[in-house]
Amino acid sequence: MSAKRKNEDELPEDGIVFDLGKMKKLKVKKFQGKTLVDIREYYKPKGSEDELPGKKGISLTLEVWKQLVAQMSEIEDAVERTENPSGKVRKTDPDQDNKAKEKKDEKEEESEEN
Repeated sequence: MSAKRKNEDELPEDGIVFDLGKMKKLKVKKFQGKTLVDIREYYKPKGSEDELPGKKGISLTLEVWKQLVAQMSEIEDAVERTENPSGKVRKTDPDQDNKAKEKKDEKEEESEEN
């Protein structure tokens, strides 16, 4: 059973965490009274199962986060043009792409461990 917060609008002490895969996380948190959206790589120290935040990442203020979200459509278009410069429409199944990426990530993790 989880503890209830006094005010349901309050963030948990360690923020709200979203797993982005391959040791990357997005965390919404309060820092010095400001709401931040922190996107960061995590790592596991040797001999530990704990995941700790690494140096690689960025903390966005709420204002910058809202600007990013407002431009998401244009950003997605730019990514698509970069990935597909010929302008041809991709006819692949996004789930299939995700499965292939997961397999590639697993192989990379295995090779890093060895």
